[in-house]
Amino acid sequence: MSFKSMAFSAVFLLMTPGKLKSDSLLVASVIVGTAALVVALTSLPAQALGPVIEHLRLEVTKQTSPC
Repeated sequence: MSFKSMAFSAVFLLMTPGKLKSDSLLVASVIVGTAALVVALTSLPAQALGPVIEHLRLEVTKQTSPC
């Protein structure tokens, strides 16, 4: 880190009057929204690709099976 950024962070640290209140509806909604977004971005691509992969597997077995 450069000296300027460290000095800025020290000045900003001294200017803050206290702790962030975490008992508000806004903080709760941000936490819940973030958790929902992480879960959606983790599970939805897998659910969307499932039928595509199944179709591709069926196509491969059709081509390799003797008729």
